[in-house]
Amino acid sequence: MAIGLRWKMGLVIGAILSGLLGLYGIVQLTALQQDFITQQNLRMQSYDQQWHRLIEQRVLRYQDYIQTQLGKSTWQQAITQLDTPALQQNLQTLSDAAQILDPWQAATVHDQHAVMLVRQGAATPEPWLITQTLADARAHWYSRCDTQCWLWMAIPAMDEPQAVLSFVIDLQPLLAEFKVISQREVLLLSAAIPLSAASSQSALDILSWKTPMRLFSEGNTKRGMLERVAFLYPLEKLAGGVRYMDDQQRLWWIKTFARSQHFSVQDSPQMLYIDDITQAYQQQVISAARYLGYGLAIWLLLLPLILLLISPPIKRLQQLIETLRNSRGEPSEQLRQRLLTLQPIGHFLDESQQLLPTVLMLVDQRILVQRLLQQRTELLETRRAELEKQRDFVASLMDTAHAMIVMHSSRGQIEMMNRYGTQLIGKSSAQLVNSSFTNVLPYSEALPDVRYQLDELSKGLRNDFAHESEFVRFDGKRIHMAWFHSRLPKKDDYGYQILTIALDISQRKQAEEYLGWLAAHDALTGLVNRRCFADELEKILKSSLRYHQSGAVLYFGLDQFKDVNDTSGHGVGDDLLKRVARLLRKQARDTDIVARLGGDEFAMILPQADELEAAETAERICRALTKVQVSSEKGMHSVSASIGVAIFPRQGKTVAELLANADLAMSQAKDAGRNGWTLFADDDQTWVRVRERVYWNEMVKRTLEDDSFEMYYQPIQNLHTQEIAHYEALLRIFDEEKNILSSQKFILSAENSGTIQELDMRIIARVFRHKAHLESCGITTKLAVNLSGLSFKNLHLIEHIDALYQRYQLDSSGIIFEITETAAVSDAQGTREMMNQIKKSGYRFSLDDFGVGFSSLYYLKKFPFDFVKIDGSFVRNLTEDLDDQVMVKALVEVAQSFGQFTIAEYVETAECLALLKKLNVDYAQGYFIGKPIPAEQIWPQLQVKVG
Repeated sequence: MAIGLRWKMGLVIGAILSGLLGLYGIVQLTALQQDFITQQNLRMQSYDQQWHRLIEQRVLRYQDYIQTQLGKSTWQQAITQLDTPALQQNLQTLSDAAQILDPWQAATVHDQHAVMLVRQGAATPEPWLITQTLADARAHWYSRCDTQCWLWMAIPAMDEPQAVLSFVIDLQPLLAEFKVISQREVLLLSAAIPLSAASSQSALDILSWKTPMRLFSEGNTKRGMLERVAFLYPLEKLAGGVRYMDDQQRLWWIKTFARSQHFSVQDSPQMLYIDDITQAYQQQVISAARYLGYGLAIWLLLLPLILLLISPPIKRLQQLIETLRNSRGEPSEQLRQRLLTLQPIGHFLDESQQLLPTVLMLVDQRILVQRLLQQRTELLETRRAELEKQRDFVASLMDTAHAMIVMHSSRGQIEMMNRYGTQLIGKSSAQLVNSSFTNVLPYSEALPDVRYQLDELSKGLRNDFAHESEFVRFDGKRIHMAWFHSRLPKKDDYGYQILTIALDISQRKQAEEYLGWLAAHDALTGLVNRRCFADELEKILKSSLRYHQSGAVLYFGLDQFKDVNDTSGHGVGDDLLKRVARLLRKQARDTDIVARLGGDEFAMILPQADELEAAETAERICRALTKVQVSSEKGMHSVSASIGVAIFPRQGKTVAELLANADLAMSQAKDAGRNGWTLFADDDQTWVRVRERVYWNEMVKRTLEDDSFEMYYQPIQNLHTQEIAHYEALLRIFDEEKNILSSQKFILSAENSGTIQELDMRIIARVFRHKAHLESCGITTKLAVNLSGLSFKNLHLIEHIDALYQRYQLDSSGIIFEITETAAVSDAQGTREMMNQIKKSGYRFSLDDFGVGFSSLYYLKKFPFDFVKIDGSFVRNLTEDLDDQVMVKALVEVAQSFGQFTIAEYVETAECLALLKKLNVDYAQGYFIGKPIPAEQIWPQLQVKVG
């Protein structure tokens, strides 16, 4: 059965009014109850305040009385002399005179140290009462109940108390007086003592609470009611007040007040108030009934009026609904005409009358919506065409990209491959679609692992991975490719699609192989470098010792090579070095090893050779070298060499010993007139060489004793910002005439004498002190300090750096420790661990002379370097030598791939600086940027002597 809208609205409105009426009644009743409870609590609080004022008045009354009596007695003298009999007599006199007040039951006298002098009666007060009264010279009191309730009072004897008098009186008289004032039943409630100790008829036990309580009140008639209240409510509930109705239908308000600040002992009583609230509660019920009656009357008046008001609008809605129901299939214009006949007339229209214009508006908008749909269809068509263009662009981009792009399904079947990929494979896209992607990859030991990782991608166990492998082109040429595999969001029943991009990295691999070759060879001459030479010599030495074979080392030093560089430039000098290298390779046997040790020094190992063969080889090479010539604008330059020969293992069983002896023999050959050779003699070391070693050893010792070295600073420029980024600290030592001596020989002597670690620690301390001075002057800069490889074997290095930091508190990121490549790899594991530990404090590291010794790229990757400094041999002739340019570019790319910055040293011309910028070098250092100078010349504001 259908129910009309009128009755539905009537029922809803009636329900709403009923709910509001009920809510109104609940709110009013709750407010009345809350107001009633609030008024009762306020009334009880006023009673509690009256009770405390009554106690305070009684205490003040005693205090005034006692002070008056003390002024008439000999208390001062008795207290001063601690005359106990006199104090006892005075206390008795005071007790007899106090009978006009409430008589006390016990009394005591305490001196200024809270020691009891005399006592009257058996009771004694709490110790805190005496000490508090002595502390602030004011009267204090507290109450307690045992068999009955007492009030203890403590009163100072004088203004500056030298004694305290305490009294205890019965609380019942005060309680009776308070009942008369408040006209309420007031009781004292306290924790019950054992029943066997009870002796007062005024103590009534109530055992219903968890802690048995006792009532103290004369003539109490409410014990039975309180027993029932205790059964119904816990004792804590009475603190907020409770209502209780007795058998005579009278309603009572019962409330306790906890002990106040004066009731601070354990058995202090609580005040228990009992108030008859029967009449007040009846008034509350009458008020609530009156509010409900008003609400019901309003409900009976509003409901018919609301039904009367909603009848006309509902009738109009029924007419409109009937018209719309009969218009199915009717044209919109006819429906519009019929609706217009229902158009209301008048100026005051309600919502039911305004509904018709709304319906007419909807009919008009239907045509507009159809037109909009047509426009939207045209717009979607346009958008579809644009998307097709974008799709074609992406397809064109994929086909023109020089990378293989493959999309394959979760099963590993190729779904799409771009044109570059099909060209590499030599098959069409149609031939590759639905074939297995792993067939594209060449077979290798890593192929099963790649298949496993692709399977993990398709299953969603990882997002991407990459690998490298060789790839065989359709023409049989092998190239090296880097593969990048990523999981796509699209998923089918078997897993996710995979996108693979492969890049040809053959050129990069060739560069890496070239760099690997450079790790063991000299870039200029192609000969093996010092490190490789030392490794090979060590192997041959071990073999010669084992098989009792002899061999020779030839140590070459070109005569007056520096003159060629100075007169004709480094380009001519490099060309001369290359020709010497070619001649040495030509003169050497297949088993001989020829190396360039650095600068103009060369060396050759002759395995399985005796003194005669070594001498013949040295003589032959000396004659051949005289034929080497190089022309320049300054003329023709010839070359000659001084050669030192050492026979192993007789003249050296270690690499260092053998090279040192060969070097000494070469020096002897130079001293003998050059262009010749000298065989090392065990007993023929010249006094010049010995004196030189002694001189430098003494120079090192004296410099460390006097701390007479100085630090010069050379600027390093940032090529991107054109600003000075930091300064390199360079050691400078001086002779007695203040001439600068060779720092290289000084450091070499320190390393040979074992004092290099102490020297490095002194240098670090000096640089840290300069850095601290700069920061104190507000100058922010970075300083680089060189470290020997032997310092990384110093167990106290980190401790020394930490101590300097604690002393100066400087910015650790402004200190850069610089070490050579040879020093870094001499003890790779220990050096790397110490570097990592130092970097934790914020310091940074720079690799010096990178590219000369050229250790393995593995070490460059593993060491935590922030900067790599390209050796000057690649920078001096950079603008003229294309090989040097290729080399610098390769070094920059390698460093950038490891996230490291590059520094080019020996920059001496503007052309060189411009070319370095073009090669993406980050920093530059050299005489064109600035020469090393003392600190006070760079930063005059320091006004201190540097060093």
